[in-house]
Amino acid sequence: MLLMVESSVGYVDPGAGSMIVQLVIASCLGGIAFCRHQILAFFRRKKPRNKPDTRQNPSDGERR
Repeated sequence: MLLMVESSVGYVDPGAGSMIVQLVIASCLGGIAFCRHQILAFFRRKKPRNKPDTRQNPSDGERR
């Protein structure tokens, strides 16, 4: 009797679609909030400098 299962019909609630959309949006925003340091560091990356270093020599008596 257990092996003679006929096809079953599933029911999806009409509100399930909006719940899935809400889950996707919340996951994206949560991931952005969690990784915001890495994302901001990526966009704030400093450009390489081609100029020679013009800072004063630390042996001039000034401390950094």
